[in-house]
Amino acid sequence: MFFDNFNGPSEQQAVEHIMYILNSNKNNAHLLKNVSDDSIQMITKKELNKMGGVQNLGSRWLWLEYTSKDLLERVKQELSIMNDFS
Repeated sequence: MFFDNFNGPSEQQAVEHIMYILNSNKNNAHLLKNVSDDSIQMITKKELNKMGGVQNLGSRWLWLEYTSKDLLERVKQELSIMNDFS
């Protein structure tokens, strides 16, 4: 079995990935109302830090299969909470 030992993304790459996924899916439009890109970046970095930072994202394979999805869900949850209070 082949294991991918390549490092996961940098913090900036993780943020860009989450922003790309959020912006490319029309189902997320309701979450992005009245939210700036700076706010999305800030939320993503905050949630990433709660997960232990980029050093805990695992290998590139682990990032793509699991941790990116976990981070995305955390960011979407935060955006949803923000929208509930706006």
